[in-house]
Amino acid sequence: MNILSQIHNSEQILIWPEFTWASTVNGTILLFTVLAIAYILHKLAKKRNERTKAYRERILAKLDLRVFQSKDIILFHEFIYQLSYTKLRKISEDPAWYAKYFIVEFMKFLGDHTNIPSWKIVLLVQLTDTAVSLSENSQPGYIPAILQINTKEDSAILLEVDEASDISLGKRISGKIYAKRGDNLLSLKKNPNVQLYFQNWNNIWFKVTATLRSHNEMGFDLFIKDIPEKDNIRTTNWIEAPREKKFVETKVVQEPIEPGEIYKEYKDSLTTILEYSSVAPDVAGQIRNLVKSFMEHPGYIRRKHRQEDYKILIQLYRACFLKFRSQTENIPKPVLLFMYFFFLDETLVSERRIIDLESSVAALKVTSATASESKSKILIHLFPDWLNLVLGGKRNPSKNQMGQTYDQVEKSKLLWNQGAEVKNLRDKEYLLKLLDWELDSLLYMGILGISLNPNFAYPILSEDQFYGDTAGSLLHPHKISTSVEKILKMDPGLFSREVNANSSSNLKIVNWMRKEYFADFILLPYGGDRGVLWQDTSEGNISRSRLLFPTVFKENIDLAVTKALGEFRWETERSFRGRKWKDSPPDTMTSQYNEYLEYFPNSPSLTFEAKKKIKEQWTKARQNIKDMFAVDYANWILYEQIPGRSKLNAKVREILSRYIQLNLAA
Repeated sequence: MNILSQIHNSEQILIWPEFTWASTVNGTILLFTVLAIAYILHKLAKKRNERTKAYRERILAKLDLRVFQSKDIILFHEFIYQLSYTKLRKISEDPAWYAKYFIVEFMKFLGDHTNIPSWKIVLLVQLTDTAVSLSENSQPGYIPAILQINTKEDSAILLEVDEASDISLGKRISGKIYAKRGDNLLSLKKNPNVQLYFQNWNNIWFKVTATLRSHNEMGFDLFIKDIPEKDNIRTTNWIEAPREKKFVETKVVQEPIEPGEIYKEYKDSLTTILEYSSVAPDVAGQIRNLVKSFMEHPGYIRRKHRQEDYKILIQLYRACFLKFRSQTENIPKPVLLFMYFFFLDETLVSERRIIDLESSVAALKVTSATASESKSKILIHLFPDWLNLVLGGKRNPSKNQMGQTYDQVEKSKLLWNQGAEVKNLRDKEYLLKLLDWELDSLLYMGILGISLNPNFAYPILSEDQFYGDTAGSLLHPHKISTSVEKILKMDPGLFSREVNANSSSNLKIVNWMRKEYFADFILLPYGGDRGVLWQDTSEGNISRSRLLFPTVFKENIDLAVTKALGEFRWETERSFRGRKWKDSPPDTMTSQYNEYLEYFPNSPSLTFEAKKKIKEQWTKARQNIKDMFAVDYANWILYEQIPGRSKLNAKVREILSRYIQLNLAA
């Protein structure tokens, strides 16, 4: 021992310890152990990733996606990339991979992660069955069908029969629900009548009435009550367009057109549109390359597009609109379809589709004008008409993706010693700035907003965006008006808000008054699968919010409009409450709903099943309280008034019944 220092009373204050290798060796061993474990884990993770990639490639090879359309290829890729490692291994290695694992998981995916119609799920499963059966010489032992309990909801199911001919009068059939689960079967009355829809080998849809004898969460047992009969309407409407990228006649035209007439008018449509726009040659070349790439790389590869692709296509739209705004006659037909649907190339859609789209433009204009002139609390605008309203000073420019108004951005420029902008609606430079702002703020970001999967949103019209007949896929303004009228009958206070009208000097006295705030519906020239609240009421747009919808729409309109108006109701309520929207007292709809989501895991009034369902819905809504409320609002409006159809838990039902009182007499 070495004494380093002593004090006057000879007490040691610090002693240097004896040297030992033990700690050094232990530390070295620990370091090497950690590094070895990290190396092993890295190798295992790398090996697992390689196996995962190999499993995915093996599954894709089994499916042979060449027989599917681009939009279906996208679905298969999305499905495979969200499967767990365990499920991928089972599907890749099990001899009974298809019927035992793949189709079951695929239908669950279609029901939980997509909004495609149930009849489309049936057609997709049938095509997949055929492709796999031809390659493996095996029959699946079931047929896909649609189970409809009421006119609002249906479910894609698998009936445990070998052929459609097995569905006959007096037969007992079992099945399972995998996709588009609507009504809870357990809540139905005893032995209810249901409708079955299925296709035979000749692609003809049949309808049959059955009695639901027994059922549980997934399976059911049916008794066929009558003889299946042909359903001509569904056979006509529930049909996929041909996969080939060429003009193909798919239906009988009401007014026969001479062979080749349509082709002549739309031949080389992209050249016609580019010449009309007068864009620079280098820009035209870039657009041609984009369209060519879009055609040559269908499906999953399209998700690799860049923001610059959007910008240059919107630049083309801007150039065409400037001429389209002033020219009312002799507009080339391809340009007309481009302005309303982002049509660019005739080989991307069928001849039947072009005919239908051409005839629908006039109908869209008429119904839009009628809706705007009516006494409705909403106004509906086609996108070119909306741009004219902004340029004419009848509407303020929209907010950008940062929530900034045009005036706010211009004021911020003054901080950098730039001169104040002269606002003159007759000044060409000022109008061009407004047009650029609106296209960038509304069209560019709006196309992403109206798509459930923005990765695959691409502003070029193609057959991928349609399901069935054209009329059913177009969102005519009268469809929106009809849906809103239904909602207003159930929720008369939809557009009414309670605002502070206090003018007294005594701040403790609060006077409240009811005021109505309406909405503009703007139809973007593109295909999508949802409506979205783009801008709520603000100082720059005090009386009307703005909601965006696609012109080509492939979902349940009532459900989509109700969800969008649920967003409208939530955001307007929250904006009027300001920073205190979460505070209580006083209790408000926003504060009570926020409290419900914050404390539902520990709520004694909710069952374990209810908490599990809330957690799943909260995850699916990406923990966005506005989206969560919109779903609950839609369920409240559409289903709550129907006996045995409630989809809400007791807590949400209590909140909504307090603040959104239904007109059950409607």
